[in-house]
Formats: sequence, structure tokens, C-alpha cells
Amino acid sequence: MNGHLPLLALSLFCLALAPAHAQPGDAEPDHWAFRPVRPLGLPSEIRPTAENAVDAWHQDRLAGDDLPMAGRASRRVLARRLAFHLHGLPPAFADVEAFAVDPSPNAYGRHLDRLLASPRYGERWARHWMDVARYADNKGYVFQEERRYPYAYTYRDWLVSAFNADLPFDDFIVQQLAGDHVAQSSDAPHAYAAMGFLTLGRRFLNRQPDIIDDRIDVVTRGMLGLTVACARCHDHKFDPIPIEDYYSLYGVFASSYEPDEKPLLGQPDTASPAYQDFIRESEERQAKIDEFFRVRHEKLRSASVLQAYFKLAHEGREWDKPAIESRAQREKLYQKTAVQWRDRISKLGEENHPAFTPWHALAALPDPFPAETRDRVLEEIRQKSHPALWKAIGDADAKSMNDVIEVYAREIAAANHSEPHADPDRESLRQLLVSRDSPTGLQPEQLYRIFNTPDQEAVRRLRRELKKHQAMAPGAPPRGMVMLDRDRPVDPHVFVRGNPRSRGKQVPRQYLQVLAGTDRQPFEKGSGRYELAQAIASTDNPLTARVFVNRVWMHFFGQPMVTSPSDFGVRTEAPKLLHVLDQLAGDFMRHGWSVKRLHREILHSAVYRQASLAQPAALTGDPENRAFTRMRRQRLGFEAMRDSLLASSNTLDLQTGGQPVDILSEPFSRRRSLYGFIDRQNLPGTFRTFDLASPDAHTPRRLETMVPQQALYMMNGPLVDSRAKHVGAHAATLSNTRSPREAVRDLYRRLLVREPDEEEISLGIAFVQTEKSQSDGGTSPWQAYAHALLSSNEFLFID
Repeated sequence: MNGHLPLLALSLFCLALAPAHAQPGDAEPDHWAFRPVRPLGLPSEIRPTAENAVDAWHQDRLAGDDLPMAGRASRRVLARRLAFHLHGLPPAFADVEAFAVDPSPNAYGRHLDRLLASPRYGERWARHWMDVARYADNKGYVFQEERRYPYAYTYRDWLVSAFNADLPFDDFIVQQLAGDHVAQSSDAPHAYAAMGFLTLGRRFLNRQPDIIDDRIDVVTRGMLGLTVACARCHDHKFDPIPIEDYYSLYGVFASSYEPDEKPLLGQPDTASPAYQDFIRESEERQAKIDEFFRVRHEKLRSASVLQAYFKLAHEGREWDKPAIESRAQREKLYQKTAVQWRDRISKLGEENHPAFTPWHALAALPDPFPAETRDRVLEEIRQKSHPALWKAIGDADAKSMNDVIEVYAREIAAANHSEPHADPDRESLRQLLVSRDSPTGLQPEQLYRIFNTPDQEAVRRLRRELKKHQAMAPGAPPRGMVMLDRDRPVDPHVFVRGNPRSRGKQVPRQYLQVLAGTDRQPFEKGSGRYELAQAIASTDNPLTARVFVNRVWMHFFGQPMVTSPSDFGVRTEAPKLLHVLDQLAGDFMRHGWSVKRLHREILHSAVYRQASLAQPAALTGDPENRAFTRMRRQRLGFEAMRDSLLASSNTLDLQTGGQPVDILSEPFSRRRSLYGFIDRQNLPGTFRTFDLASPDAHTPRRLETMVPQQALYMMNGPLVDSRAKHVGAHAATLSNTRSPREAVRDLYRRLLVREPDEEEISLGIAFVQTEKSQSDGGTSPWQAYAHALLSSNEFLFID
């Protein structure tokens, strides 16, 4: 239930769910997820097949349910499984064979350590967390504003570095919520990049309540496994989360802002040609914007334009505001400025300002003026009038208000070009244009607020071009997509029924009562984001470690222990392997929140090293595999599938980091899919076909569909075809220079990472011969054979 749903529909949906509100304190001591994570020790009986405490508790549960485990997978199967789970890439055939025949008793551990030490590890696990963080490279629909986030990629690159460096998970949380505090207190500017977790969500047409709701949702579901966003319009229907707690968190994020100038993530290489080109182009683009404002600023104070505004001010002195604005629009004047000049001239008359004494005196006469009456009036007001204006009107022999208006525009515009303060009379006229209360007293860069639609569109276009350059130029120095604390934090109010226009009682910025207890204290440090981050990352928090361990388990086993990975609320039943979950969560926190250690603990276990072929009794007693009596076969996700196509043809570019690239258009980029551009507004059909996480909101778990379009992509997709052609050409050469047998063996080693048996070799050779006899010259036989292997389940699934 997210803020980007229509608010009324959201409210009605929530109201239909349950008849009564949960109250703070309800179910808190009893619900399994709200209990503290306590040390478990070990079960009374430890079986000889147990590799560690995970196995001890897993096997204890299986024994209680009289369920058997599957047999152990072979080393070759484990090598491929580990490579995909830790790197998202197929292993090299030589590495698999070396591991398979390694006689060392610690062969598995050493192989696992090599995988964890590779830069590929951070890339794989960064992508998993990007699902949680609803990562995208643009904002979604935001009218004519530049949609692309200029530095989204720095968050993605920070994630890769954080996982590779085994950044403790509690620090991982704190930096993503309060990286500004970390960077400023420890001189670690790269912590700024971590805050993309908060700032890279959809922008909901820049509606602030919806943006904040999205941030509350990604923090609470992503890190705590609680659906706090369901309390936006009323108390949570099931969990002990009152609406006051939602708006306490709302106040935290409302007390933060995103600066226009993003902080650098270190010092750029100012000597590099790419950086110098970037700076030069940026300055040229900014100069175009400055010139646009300068020209309009000068024009606004020119005699001809002032005359148009003065004329409208006189003719519309009795009109209402809409009439003035309508006339200004027709005459291509700025509507706000026209109203301001009318009101300003009227006010100066009421104040008997000397400059406008002649104006108001003559405006009261019939138009055109009777000459004798005009002269008499001018003589009567001579001592009250501005001398220069009084004289100019007489010299001009003004016969009507149009003549008077022309004199005023000419004299005031001329005064603007005089030396400031040199002549008191001229200076008083100049102040009519430049003073802060003047309609033209704005500085050039402030004019946007009064521009008409065409000028605003022109400015937006120029700014988009500048931002696009800053986002895409090769020499652009990386910056962090940060939030900073406001100087004066917001004191939040409850929005009655979620309506920002209906403010209810004031609430303090503080943590959730269900986790902090009734003696919680309001946040005091700035916005409260840093204190919120510390509360979430605390070892006293019963949810944070459990939620993350469950996510890790899901990625390794293809299904989580807790079936709703982002909802650990009271409706979620305890998992069958609760002791396993708590053993891992407690161990995770006690050992410094090390993600790599957590991975080792799970991957060393016998439960992970099971084969995917279940025992008959397990199929009967555990048909959904909720007790993990076998390893679940997993289809490769889109990223792993695409990267495998490139890796198997030896064309994968392993360059790390940098700006996103288009990975779907020809000629195809050879970079890892992690670095592909994610368009939130128009997510490509290929991504949707292969169940890529939606970047619109936090994704607890990817969908797993099986649709014809997936098979059709493997059959007809241009990327698959190009990789099959590349691999097939190599196989054809090998067949000609050595033998068809060796060509088949090479394809199996490249694509399926194993040796073929004799039957498979014979079938491969027969397939190629058949293709030769039936070939129409379009596709080579070896290309067709390679294409068939690339489309096989063995290539596309992890056993």
C-alpha cells in the first residue's frame, strides 16, 4: 500500500481490510517478529551431517517433522550454483574442473573465499539491494523538468563498493539514511552517495507528501519489514502502528531537503582533458541561461516596456486582477508584473510620493487635457512634485495621459542608466526600478517566478540541456544525491485522513512505539534522520537483522523463510525455520554485521549444498519446500541471463562503475546488465518480460513468470542471435581445424560449463549434419546448434 496509489482508493482499500484498528501494544510481546533476537545455543541432538549451527537447527526441525534432506550436490553443480549466487555469472570451465578435483579438505571454503573476494561479488549483491531501493536512473513523469537523475549511478557504484568492502550492515543502513552526517563527521565524502537510497524514488509530479510517503515506505518495508505507509490515512489496520507514528516519520523527512548543488565525492582530476571539456561546456551552457535572464532583465526596465506597463496600469486602474492579467497576456507582458505596477502606482499616489504626484493629478483631468487646466494643475503641484519629472512633462507639452506615460517611462528608464547616488533626483527615480518593493526590483536570476509560459519553457529547456550535460558528460565529476537537514526542523502534524490540507494534532519526530516502547524520546539532532538510522541499525531492534537475513536466504534458496520478505507484521506467521532465522540473525549482529560472514555461514551449510532432486517423502511431506528439504531450481534473472550470454561468448566487458548505458539497442553494449539505464517512466518491455523489479516502488521479491515471450526472446532475440553467431563461428572454425567432436565439446564447456557425454556429442554432430543438409544459407549449422544450447533449460536455470 504505497503513497503513489490514489489517496481515496488507498483509504477505502485499507478501510475494507479489517473492522478495528490495532493499538500500540497489541500483540507486541507475543508476535514472533517483535520478540528480541536471543542467543539460541544448539539443539540437544546434533546430527553428523550438520556443518554448522544452521544445519543443527534445520535438521532438528526436519527430524521433528520426519522429513528427509536431499542428497549433496556434486562439486560441479555447486561451483555453478555459487558462481551465479555470488557473481551472477557462469564460472569458467577451468575453475570448475580445478575445484572438482581439489583433494584439500578445505577446497570448498577456499573456493568460496575466492568468489567473495572478487569485484563481481559486489556487482551481484548491489543489484539485489537495488530492488529493495527501487533504483532507477530517472524521476518518472515530471512535466517538462529534466527527468534524468544526474548522479544516480553514484549510489549504484557505492553499493558495489560497500558489498565488496564488506561494509558492516549497521553502517550500511546509517550511511543510506544519514550519509550527510557520516560524511561531515568523518571526512568520508563517499558516504554522500549512499543517500540515493532515499532520493532516487519516483517524483509523483513533485508532490511532496507522496515523495515523503515513498521514502517512509522504502525505509520501513525495506529495512524493518513493516508496512508503515498503511498508516498514512488512519491507524494501521493490523499492526500496532498508529497514524501518529507515520507522521512522526513524515516530520523527519520533511525536515530534510535536497540541495541544488550536490556535494562532490572527492576531488576531480582537474588536469584531465575530459574534465576540462566538461567545465568549458558547462560554463557555456550556464552562460546561455544567464544571458537569457540578463536580456529580459534589461528589457523589463527599458522605456518601451515600461511605457506598456504604465499604460496598462493607468487604463486598468479600476479593473480587477483577472482583467489586468488577461490584458497583459494579450499584450505579451508579464502578468504578475502588470498587476504589481498597477498596485504600486496606486500606492505611491496614496502616499503622495513626489514622483507620482503629477501622474495622479493629471490622471484626474479630462483626457485629452484642457491646456489651461493642465498648466494650472501643474503649477499648483510644483512644490510637491519630483522636479525632473515635473519639468519633463512641461517640456514635452503633454496633451494626454499617453504623453505623460511616455515621459514617465523615458525619464525613469534613463535614470536607471545614471551613476548610482550621483544625483539625488535621478537616484530617487532609479529607486522606482531597483528597490526591493519595485515590480522590477528582482535580480536577473529571480525573474523566473514572474515569467510567462513561453519564457518559463525556454528557461526549462536551457536548464534541461545543462542538467543533461552534467548527467551524461564523460568528464562530469561524481556527486552524491544527498539530503541535508533543514536549519529549522519541521514540527509535523497529522494529516486527517491523509489530506495535507486538513492538519490535525502536532506530533514529535520520533521512532516507532512498537519498537522503541512507551518511554521513547523525540529526536533532537537536526531532522532526526541520524537518530532514526541508529535506531534501525541497533542490535536491540528485533526486525532489522531478521529482515535482511531473510532476504539473503531468499536469494540463495530461491524462496524466503518468511514468505512476505517486507512484511513481518502480525498477519505474517512464523517461518518453519524460525530457529534457523534467529540463529543467523543473532550471529550476524554478534559478529559485527558482516555480510560476507553471513554469506559464508549459509553457503557452508549442508542445507545449501543439497541437490535439487528431492526424496519422495519430502515431496509428500513438504511439497512447497518450506522446510527446505531440497535446493530449489532457479531460473536466471534477466541480468544473469544477459550477462551469461556475453560471458559465454567471451565478449563481456568487466569494467566497473560509471554512467549507465543502453543495453537493449543495437549495437549492443557489452557491459554488465547492472550498468544498464533504468527508465522508470517507460520500463522497456524486455525488462518486464523477464520480471525485472519495478522501479516504481520497493520490491520485496521479484515475480517469477513463465510466459511465451521469454521463449520467443531466446529464439528470436537479436542479442541471443548475435551471441549464437559469435560462438557458432568459433565452433565452425574448431570443427574445420580439429574435428566436429572437439567443436561440440568446446560448446558444452563454454555454454554449459561441463563436459558432454558420448551421447550428447553424437547428438550434437548429428544436429549439425542435419542442419547442413537442410540449410538455406541464412544460419550456419554451428550457429543453430549454439543457439539451441543457449536456449536450453540447462543454460537458463541454476540447479
